[in-house]
Amino acid sequence: MKIERKQVELKSFREKAPGHRPTSAPVARSLFLVMPEIVTTLALLVGFLYSQSTMSLLPMNELPELFPHVVSWITGLDKQANESGRTLNPLEYDLARKVGVDRPEDVRILSVPQIPKPDHPRVRDLAEKVGLLTPDTGGLTAVHGVIVRSDCVNDLRLLAHEFVHVEQYERLGMESFLLEYIQQLNEHGYQKAPFEQEAKAKAMKACLDAGL
Repeated sequence: MKIERKQVELKSFREKAPGHRPTSAPVARSLFLVMPEIVTTLALLVGFLYSQSTMSLLPMNELPELFPHVVSWITGLDKQANESGRTLNPLEYDLARKVGVDRPEDVRILSVPQIPKPDHPRVRDLAEKVGLLTPDTGGLTAVHGVIVRSDCVNDLRLLAHEFVHVEQYERLGMESFLLEYIQQLNEHGYQKAPFEQEAKAKAMKACLDAGL
């Protein structure tokens, strides 16, 4: 009885205390139900803010000015490969077919000491910034022109990778492919760009299927 009386007195004291606001059971239950939604919303907000802070690898506001220079660079490489490159040998032709190239007879491989860089200094700097062009770059595809560093020209896995990019050009067209690729580089970086991930996966499968 004494314990019950003290509990009643304590409750009465709390209710009389200044600023005390009783919380009903329904209100408490409502707060409990809403809390997961609040946590989820906060998590989404944090994720969005993080993505906004990390996705801008390239100054996309400069794209309208720089894109014609990108197109000029790729068009020039494709022309150079078409004029001076060689056709695919039977094994390379088969690899190109395996990764989905529609016109492997149009593909030309051009062997060069180093992968040619864009003439435009800003385009060149940005290509290096995202990792598209480095001292270790072994190959680069320009529509049907596959530009390969001379010490990598017999690397069939590299060639298969570049042939996937040929298929991507065929699928989308040059300008659409380049615009999408630039957007992917901006959002994901070179290594994690979806086009690069696709090229790695398809090239690996084609080489395994060919017993390479």
